[in-house]
Parts: sequence; structure tokens; C-alpha cells
Amino acid sequence: NVYNHVALRLLCADGMQRLVLGIELGRELLQEFKDSGEPLPEFEAIAWGRLPLAYSARCYTARALDLAKDDCGFRCIDYPMACH
Repeated sequence: NVYNHVALRLLCADGMQRLVLGIELGRELLQEFKDSGEPLPEFEAIAWGRLPLAYSARCYTARALDLAKDDCGFRCIDYPMACH
């Protein structure tokens, strides 16, 4: 997670090439990065749509249905509001 231009500079110096901004971060932080004068990596940010409730390596739908994560049969398709 990157919350200021100092952390951004450190991570870029270590070779970071792309930053995926957390959904809680706003335009002000992007402006801070720009105003710092540091070279900027490629950015990704959520700009439209539903905000995710959580990120997980395990599908919540498969877990709720007591299915193996590698053999779930993509049951999330049956719950369109749950998969984005």
C-alpha cells in the first residue's frame, strides 16, 4: 500500500513499475504524487462501478457453498451481484 510520495519514491527505486491504488485513496493523493516531482509509475484506479467489498484468493461463493476452490464450477455465475 502506498499512502504518500515518500513511499512511492522508495518503491519506485526498488523497481515498482505499476501501482494499483486502494479504493479508499482519492484524487488528493494523486495530486500529491504529481506535485512531488518524482517520476511516476503506471497507475490503475477504480473510476466507475461498484466498489468491491473485499479481495480474496478464495472465491467467497465457493466457500459459502462448501466447494473446493479449484473445482467450484464457477457457481458465482448464479449470483451476479456477488461477482465483480
